[in-house]
Amino acid sequence: MKNLFSFVALMSLADLSAVAFQEMDYRYVSASGTTSWSTAAWEIYVGPNGSEKVDYETAGISKYPNSNKVGLNLNWNLKQLDVDGEYTVGRIFSNPSVGVTQNSDSMVNLLGTAAGGSDGVINIDTGYIYSQYGYNGSGTDTDSMRWAIYLSIGNEHSQSKWDYNPESKVTFNGGTINIGNSSDSSMTSGIRLAGTGSPAADSTLTEPLKKTVTFTETNTINSSTNLMFQGATAETILGEANSCANVTFNLDGTIYVRENTGSDDSPIYTYKNLTFKSDSTPTPFTAHYNIGGVIEAGSWTIDTNQQINLTSTAYIMLNGGELRMSNWGVSRDLEFNMAAGSVLSAKNIWIGDRTKLNISGSVTTTAGTLYIYQNSQSLDSTRLVVNQGATFDLKDSLNIAQATVEVAAGVAAESLIIRSGSIRLDNNHATLILRSSNTFKKTDNGSQSEMMISMQRGNGYLELYANQDFHHFNFENTTIASHTSGIDYMTLNLYIDSSVDLIKLSSLADGTLGAVDETTYLKKNMVIDGFREYLIHLDNINSDDDLSLVSSKDGDWIDFKYIEDTVNGGYWLSATNVVPEPAMFAALLGALAVFLAVGKRGRK
Repeated sequence: MKNLFSFVALMSLADLSAVAFQEMDYRYVSASGTTSWSTAAWEIYVGPNGSEKVDYETAGISKYPNSNKVGLNLNWNLKQLDVDGEYTVGRIFSNPSVGVTQNSDSMVNLLGTAAGGSDGVINIDTGYIYSQYGYNGSGTDTDSMRWAIYLSIGNEHSQSKWDYNPESKVTFNGGTINIGNSSDSSMTSGIRLAGTGSPAADSTLTEPLKKTVTFTETNTINSSTNLMFQGATAETILGEANSCANVTFNLDGTIYVRENTGSDDSPIYTYKNLTFKSDSTPTPFTAHYNIGGVIEAGSWTIDTNQQINLTSTAYIMLNGGELRMSNWGVSRDLEFNMAAGSVLSAKNIWIGDRTKLNISGSVTTTAGTLYIYQNSQSLDSTRLVVNQGATFDLKDSLNIAQATVEVAAGVAAESLIIRSGSIRLDNNHATLILRSSNTFKKTDNGSQSEMMISMQRGNGYLELYANQDFHHFNFENTTIASHTSGIDYMTLNLYIDSSVDLIKLSSLADGTLGAVDETTYLKKNMVIDGFREYLIHLDNINSDDDLSLVSSKDGDWIDFKYIEDTVNGGYWLSATNVVPEPAMFAALLGALAVFLAVGKRGRK
């Protein structure tokens, strides 16, 4: 599809190479009800906002939209538009003042609508139109971005008018939508779903109006430019500004974000960037995305204030690029959910602040790490939960920076592969919670006994609720000068639940837990909560590990040492209990009672 947007021969107007970016020449407004592209009674107006209506024969233009210099304006009362061939437009949009549909459910149908029962095709070339005012007064292009599809759905809600229409929907059913820019393929093309305005004063609205656009499973979007989806709304419910936000994208088809620099017979693809962006309206989520199809792109950036749901049939392949969830110390949230069966592959994955992830699918990094970060100003706000059914295949480390990663109960043993590096706890509040036993490994045929938990700086937390095997706990030699957070220590805080029977290690710290030059390096410590005798077993001991740096949380255990396991071989981590066991307490109390009783009789 190399020459997809070299379709000057299709144009009914002047050669685009002779014209600078400008407003659309004509706006074609679709008929109401159900109609077909080539036979519809199109209303044609000059420019994107003009009220001057023209006759196509008098103006010497096409009867129906078929040029990158015109816009297709979906009628607010459209029921179904059948795309009965292959057509070209500069963009598709709808009336923002009243929404696309009074019928509440409009469809642009491309499935089997062309000659011989083949699918329809819409080419959207954003290489001509540069709109300062958008379309019907909404939306603005930029020097780097052109809107390809801009849908504004519904805004009025009163007792007399809109109470019967709580949900407005637009569906693109089947067929192919090709998006590109014949002038500059490095630009971004945008698809936006927006709701504007406020309910009327007499509105009884107590829940958000639903606004949904669906690309069905038989639909394919080919974008030869960077592609951005954006959801936005700012409405009012019973006087609460910016509280009405229920914008949903259902992406059930196939989306390719790539440019073919070869030929149709021998394609050479350059993969482009995919972005999910939201407005900054302070609602729970500005936009919801339900992804049930295939997406292939170079990279994927997900902005704040959104909820992303990958269903069981979702397949996301990022070729050579990263997935970046770009929250960073803001007051808005991001939620990312992967159902069992869904697949996500990227070069590396970067998860930002105030992000909640629930993973039950398959996650792969082909060349880098999975890095999850939490800003220190928003504690306990960033969490990745790995659920039953999930699998990992990470090329490099799992880096937890002030955030929380939880492996839930029921996750299969050895289902989470980290092929290089380690699980790293970086900075205060970095937490790894393990509720399943031995879920990690480093090689296809390996086990968790190959893995180490690595402390980098600050207070890291490892919470164990099931038996575990590790290679060792690693304490990095981190220099004080390497960061500016004022932290001069690293402490591994190990919590062992009473349900845990055994923790097996090759060695405690493999010689990494020792005294350092505290003027240069972070001092090292290990604090154990829930320690018991015959709980932590070691195959080997390393004399460079300084057990004076090991303590119990409440000081109940002191003088940590190794004792030989004469039954199974190896060693146990042992200590002296300075707080008597409950049975000893009972014996002491009994003896005290006898002593007091004898003393009382002696005074009679």
